[in-house]
Amino acid sequence: MLTYEHRMTLYLWRRKNRAHPVTDLAPISLRIEIDGFERTEFATGVSATAAQWSAGAKRLSPGPGLSRPERELLQQANNKLAERLLAGERAYALLKAQGHNPSPVEVRHLLKGGAVVSRRLSEVLDLLEGVLLTRGRARSTVLSLRSVRQKLLTYLRKHGGVSFPLASVSLQWLRGWERWLLGAHPPSTTQIYVGVLLQAVKEAAHEGWLPLNPLADYAYQSERDPAEKRHLSPEEVARLQQALSGLALPLYKATFMFLASCYTGLSYVDYCRLAREPALFLVPAADPISGRQVRGILLQRQKTKRSTEQTWTPLLPQATRLLDSHEGPMPDLGPTRVNLSLKKVAGLFALSLPDLKFKDARSTFSQITREQFGLSVAAELARHSEQVASKHYNSASPEEVLRKLHILGAELSYN
Repeated sequence: MLTYEHRMTLYLWRRKNRAHPVTDLAPISLRIEIDGFERTEFATGVSATAAQWSAGAKRLSPGPGLSRPERELLQQANNKLAERLLAGERAYALLKAQGHNPSPVEVRHLLKGGAVVSRRLSEVLDLLEGVLLTRGRARSTVLSLRSVRQKLLTYLRKHGGVSFPLASVSLQWLRGWERWLLGAHPPSTTQIYVGVLLQAVKEAAHEGWLPLNPLADYAYQSERDPAEKRHLSPEEVARLQQALSGLALPLYKATFMFLASCYTGLSYVDYCRLAREPALFLVPAADPISGRQVRGILLQRQKTKRSTEQTWTPLLPQATRLLDSHEGPMPDLGPTRVNLSLKKVAGLFALSLPDLKFKDARSTFSQITREQFGLSVAAELARHSEQVASKHYNSASPEEVLRKLHILGAELSYN
């Protein structure tokens, strides 16, 4: 999706400063102007005298006394100019279909017979390396750049592929890479890696690979999010999900309730309300992007700083699959019984929390979502962080939450 709508203007003009001193013939150039870029020009292969060229009509005009062959030549020249204009429009449309706003240089490249080039994000680091070598930077600087490239390629293989288009880079994408780096490196090292990529994207914009620098407003602000004190890993949650159907009924009910909280962030009280009256609380909301109805939960949630207000939370796909897999009324065990059963489950599967309790599911949800979407979005989904709650709960409408999830590439559950 294009972030900005840029307009292209094609302008034919006679370059009178290059007119022949004897014949007065001067080349007709096609000037290509696109908002946000430096203009460029393309030689049309047509020449005209000042008397032949009509500046208002942007074409050659026949003068009096021309023979029929001369008129035919003049018409051929005008046809050639018209074809150049059409070719420019086609080149612009073709490049725009690649998912970004093309530059005049790219349009001229196609007019000269070049192929469509879809720039990849990884190419900007090659560009920066060439620039640094030209400037005579130390070899150690280039080697550190190559280290950043390896980190970037590792991330892209897991998120979008190594052919991830440069035109798709955004501040939201960069925040995702930043969070991923913080999972393995201290903030100071993360800031260095991000800074190198920022410099590379800036050089790409300067070279006309991008209409504008999409990361120009970036400011480093991330810190390593503190982990929840008690939570299961995603792998442990997946093991419980896979083994759920084979458990004995008491353990099945407790594990189902635990997994439902892991996937929705509901407290024990809120889960029980949902289990007893699902039709009352399972309420869809309109997706502001696709217009479709997104499945979600609407209720006055406990364990939050806004427990007196109704909040809507989307059902992520794993939550939908769990709820849809159960036939009949949802399990509803008392707190003592559910915690005793969960302790048996923890021993059965050798979980990292041998004294597993239902409240650990909410912490697990918070930890997993913050790793996926960042602390702010995770807090809005879980209604868990006091700092974010006091600041955002009044404005965290379903539409705003869904827009943020779309930006982060989250999957949603539709009716």
